[in-house]
Amino acid sequence: MSRLLGRLVLLLAYVQAAPFAVAQPGDALRAIVLRDDTHLVLNRNGKVQETVRREVQVLGPAGQEDYGTLVLGYDSFRRVRKMEGEVLGADGQRLRKLRRSDVEDNPATASFSLYDDNRIRVGRLFHDAYPYTIVWEYEVEHEGLLNWPTWYPQRGEDPVLHASLTVEVPNDVTLRYLPERLGIEPEIQETRGQQVFRWAGMFPGVAYEPLGPPWRDQIPALHLTTDTFEMDGHAGRLDSWAGLGHWYDGLTAGRDDLPPEAVADVQRLTEGIDDPRERARLVYEYLQQTTRYVSVQLGIGGWQPFPASYVHERRYGDCKALTNYLAALLKAVDVTAYPALIGHDRPDLTPDFPRNAFNHVVLYVPLSDGDLWLEATSQTAPFGTLGAGSEDRWTLVTEPGSGRLVRTPIREATDNAQLRQAEVQLSSGGQAAVRSTMRVTGHQLSRLRNVLAARSPQEQEDWWLRRLGLPAADLGVAFDANEGTVASSFAVPRYATRAGSRLLFRPNLIERWTSVPPPFEDRTQPIDLGYAFADTDSLRFVLPTGYEVEALPEPVLVETPFARYAMTVALDDEGRLVYVRHVEVHGSRLPPEDYDAYRTFVAAVTRADDVQVILRKL
Repeated sequence: MSRLLGRLVLLLAYVQAAPFAVAQPGDALRAIVLRDDTHLVLNRNGKVQETVRREVQVLGPAGQEDYGTLVLGYDSFRRVRKMEGEVLGADGQRLRKLRRSDVEDNPATASFSLYDDNRIRVGRLFHDAYPYTIVWEYEVEHEGLLNWPTWYPQRGEDPVLHASLTVEVPNDVTLRYLPERLGIEPEIQETRGQQVFRWAGMFPGVAYEPLGPPWRDQIPALHLTTDTFEMDGHAGRLDSWAGLGHWYDGLTAGRDDLPPEAVADVQRLTEGIDDPRERARLVYEYLQQTTRYVSVQLGIGGWQPFPASYVHERRYGDCKALTNYLAALLKAVDVTAYPALIGHDRPDLTPDFPRNAFNHVVLYVPLSDGDLWLEATSQTAPFGTLGAGSEDRWTLVTEPGSGRLVRTPIREATDNAQLRQAEVQLSSGGQAAVRSTMRVTGHQLSRLRNVLAARSPQEQEDWWLRRLGLPAADLGVAFDANEGTVASSFAVPRYATRAGSRLLFRPNLIERWTSVPPPFEDRTQPIDLGYAFADTDSLRFVLPTGYEVEALPEPVLVETPFARYAMTVALDDEGRLVYVRHVEVHGSRLPPEDYDAYRTFVAAVTRADDVQVILRKL
C-alpha cells in the first residue's frame, strides 16, 4: 500500500471516531489537525485582517514539538492583534490557558542585521499526558497589499481533518490566486458589496520525500494577490510584471548619485580599458574589497535601497543597497546595469502570475558578448557567478519605468569542478604518507572561499580534517582562496590492513560515497541535488618494498542521462599504482521519475568506491 493511501485509511478511520477519539499506541501519527480555519478580510482602508483558529490533537512528544509552539512574525506592515491558546484534555475540558509568561518576543533576524523591525512573538503550550488538544487563536493585521499571507492548509506530515480559507474583498477589487498542489476549487459569492472566496477540504498528510525540495515546496499552498497595492504610501500595480518593475524603479529613482571621490576611484581603476566586461570585473572586485553586507529592514526600507552615496560613506549595505551602489559605480565607467529581483532559494515564480515572489536583489548587466550577472552581497563569490540558489530561475529586471522577466543562467557540471592529485607512500606496516593538491572552480570555489572567510586558521585546519574524513596526523595545509587551491600533507596511521603476508587497502583514499538514498514509493517531488559538478581524483601509490600486486579491481563505468562515473586502477611503467576516479552529475534537479535510477547510480558508486587492492609479500 502506498504511503498516501495508508495515511488516507488512517484518516478515514479517525473521522468515523468520536470528536475526541484517543489514538492507540503504535498508530503512525504524531498529531491530527482537527480544524484549521483562516479568514482574511480586505477593508476599505487597504488593510487585511487575518484571523486563524487551529485545533490539533497531540498524540505524543513529536506532535508536541511541532504544534506546541506558535510563532507569529510582525514588522512595520504586520501587527499581532491577538494571540491566545489553550490545552484541552481528552474529554474536551480545558486544562490550561496561554499565560503572559508563556509568550516571548524576540528579534526575527540574524546578527548581521544592523537596523531591523522584524520580530517574532513565540507562544508555547505544553502538557505531559497524551492525547490532548491544543487550540490556537490569533489575529494579524497586514498593511500594504504587496505581501498577502500564503495559505498552507497542510503544514507537515500529519493529517488535517478540515482546513478552510475564506477571503473577503470589496467588489471593485480583483483578487487573483495561484493554487499549488491544492486540488480544491473555491466557492465564490457576492454579498453586501463584497466578494467572498472560500476553499475547504481534508488533507490526508504529506510524506516527506528524500532529497526533495524544502517542505514548503512539497505541501499544498495557495498564493493570493491583487492587481493594485500600496506600501507605506507608495502605490503600485501587480497586474503585470512591468507594473511591479515600474514600482520598484520608482523606489530607486535618484538614489544612484555618487560622491566625486567614488567616481574618481573607479574611473582611475578602469582607465585605458575598452572591454566593458573587464571594466565590470575591476569595479566588482573594488566593491568586494571595500564593502560588506549588513541587513537593513525598516518599513519601506525593506524595499527601498539606501542612496549610493550613503553606502560609499559607510562601506556597508544590504542586498538592494549594495546592488544599487554597484550599478552606480558601473554607470560611472559607462557600463549599464539594472537591479533584478529574485527569489533566492525559493521556488521559481510562475511567469503568467505576477506577484511578489522575491527575497533578494542581484545585478543584471546586458553586454554584447553575453549577459553578466553579479552578486553584490558576497565578498568571496567569483566574478560573474550567482549562488546556486539564484541560478536557472526567473528574475524581474527593473528597467527605467518598467520591468521584464529574464532567466538567470545555470553553470554546467564542468564549471563546478574539483581536480585533486595525490602522491601516496605506503609502508609495509600499513601507514600512508600523503601529499595532495586540490583545485576547485565555480560553486565549489565559492564554498571554499566562504569556509575560509568565516574561520580562523585553526578552524580552517579542523574543517579540512573533517573534509578528509580520515584519522589523519601531522597535518600541513596551505589554502589559496584566490586561486581556489589547497595543498596538504598528512599521515594516515592505519590505512592498509595486514592479513598475514598480505596488505589490503581502498585506493579511494580521500572521498568516498558511503550511503544510498532510501527507497520511496510513488515519488512525486523532484530530486534536489544542489548544483551540477564534476570531480576528478588521480592518486599515485608508491608500494612498499618487498610487495607486489596480487589483485586489482576491475574498471568501472556507470553512465546515465544525468550522471557518469568512471574508475580505473592500474600499474604504470614505474611500478606505481595509479587510481583515477571521475564522477559527474549533470543536473541540479532531476524529475521524480529518475529517483530509482539515481538510487541505482549512487549504489553503483558506493560499491565502486569501496573496492580494495590486495598486495602480496614477495
